[in-house]
Amino acid sequence: MASNTYASPVSGDGGTPGSYPVFFMPVPFLVARGFQILLSFIIMVMAGMLMHGLVLGPYAFALVCGLFTIIIAVYVIVTEKVVGARAAYNYWAVLSLDLLMVVFWLSSMGANAALRGTFRYSTSAECYDDGSTFNANTCYTSRRRDPRTKRSAVAGKVALAEISAIAGLSALLMLLFVATFAYLAHQVRLHLQAQRQGIQSNDAGVVEMKGQDQGQGQEPAGGPVAHGYDPDYPGYAAAPGDAAAAAAGLAPVQPYTSQVPPQQPMPYETAATYGAGGASAGYAGSVQATAVYDPHAQAAAAAYAPSQHIVSPAATPAPEYQPHHQYSSAAGPAQNTPEPYYSSQAQQQPYYPPR
Repeated sequence: MASNTYASPVSGDGGTPGSYPVFFMPVPFLVARGFQILLSFIIMVMAGMLMHGLVLGPYAFALVCGLFTIIIAVYVIVTEKVVGARAAYNYWAVLSLDLLMVVFWLSSMGANAALRGTFRYSTSAECYDDGSTFNANTCYTSRRRDPRTKRSAVAGKVALAEISAIAGLSALLMLLFVATFAYLAHQVRLHLQAQRQGIQSNDAGVVEMKGQDQGQGQEPAGGPVAHGYDPDYPGYAAAPGDAAAAAAGLAPVQPYTSQVPPQQPMPYETAATYGAGGASAGYAGSVQATAVYDPHAQAAAAAYAPSQHIVSPAATPAPEYQPHHQYSSAAGPAQNTPEPYYSSQAQQQPYYPPR
């Protein structure tokens, strides 16, 4: 995994939706988002039960904060995990919403804690429900009211516990939003620092390919350079397919030329005549091709007899050749087998190496 946990921009590089990188949350912070949704739902349930009896500002504000939290958390998770919704991701919006919810839950915690502190006197009350959605309870107290105080509401043990729970859960939600805000702010700082250093993406493969493309555009000094289609370039000869390639916007393909010179065929070597006094200056005989040497001919020479006398280069007859005979274990005269050995298919002349 890369050192930075944010992904490459979906599209664009400005301030339009979809132009910002998506910062993928680690598992602990994803769990924190889940707890934000769960605790907000619990606060909304308790605030709704209190508002059915009597609507007061502190827990009504907590219900609104819980609704905002669920919307924000769902927005962050969906735009991060769903590929089709990543165009709506904006890390500046997520940072702003996290910071806003930190302030809201801090206010909810303080307001509900202060509300719980106002219920200090014990009293006996008789209440009835008129069936309304909100402010449905009407209570009558039997204790004489102090003229210096104004009693606007009464609460039982369950209602007081709910107010205390709302204040405590508001503090916990504030801490969760502080954690997610701090993590995202750190990732944004790394992203902006990388942009200032000239790195537009954390994808190592993209950065590496950009570097290779820049290196290929530089021409080496003092060496041959392959140029594209340029009719004005010195020494360029138009090929038959250059016009079509230029119309298509492609560089013409130059034919491959081998740097190794072709080998010339070697002529047959002529046989020179040497006499007893040295090389002969005037040899009038016909030019004969040099026979190909075959190492198997030496071994086969003993088994084959020549059919004609060998003539030396000086046109002098060679000594009489005594043929060899093959013998078998069967009784009878020796049989001479003069089978000639052919040196090549082209000459078709019997060749017998000299002894």
